[in-house]
Amino acid sequence: MSSARAALLQRLRDQPEACTVEKLSTDTGQHQNTIREHLEALVEAGLARRMTAARGSRGRPARLYQAVPEESQATAYAALATILASHIANSSTQPRAEGISVGELWARQLERDRPSSGTDHPMDGTDGLSARRRTVALLESVGFGVDVDASWSAVRLTRCPLLQAARQTPHVVCSVHLGMVRGLLAQLGEEPDQAQLIPFAEPGACILRLGLPRESPEDMEQQADPTEPSCKPKPSSKPKPSSKPGRRSGHAGA
Repeated sequence: MSSARAALLQRLRDQPEACTVEKLSTDTGQHQNTIREHLEALVEAGLARRMTAARGSRGRPARLYQAVPEESQATAYAALATILASHIANSSTQPRAEGISVGELWARQLERDRPSSGTDHPMDGTDGLSARRRTVALLESVGFGVDVDASWSAVRLTRCPLLQAARQTPHVVCSVHLGMVRGLLAQLGEEPDQAQLIPFAEPGACILRLGLPRESPEDMEQQADPTEPSCKPKPSSKPKPSSKPGRRSGHAGA
């Protein structure tokens, strides 16, 4: 979705009631034809609905547009995901591997559509902690509830946007979610296989492990003991005791 269309959708969500193309055009300063094109695309995508205003005077009744409640979108999305997961489970010979592949594709799409803050560089110079933080942010953006440990390496997933589908076909749905995480880590220069997902690991939560926390060079430098040598000690140059026959050493095995 383009930034202009997303901005119009947000404006539509902020309206207390359905509104006309003319009003949105006035509010945004965009041409009515441009507004109409965006609105029709939002209707087609299921993000907005179109309706006809009550006839109050002669002439054609005005068309009104209103954003679809996000809860309705989530319900429709979950139903579609359940059907797709069931299809993969019944038709694929390797449903888990296929689920991971789908999740990796999803991660690429989510990262491509992610709004830029203007200060970050998506794939440049990302350290381990930043990668884990961005991964958690992505999970939250698609509807997961997250509870993260201090190192950002273990995440309790306390809410799943596809819980019903996950209960029916966990080997597919949970694999899609794992693939999504691994796909993002790979894009951020991290080792994707370090991510492991344990579905329904405890009552009310799944556990996602993002690998061992990796210290930055600065942290390692601060923690380093200056009294410790920076390299392995050299072998002692002290000559070994003689082990000629007939003479006994004072230490066993010397």
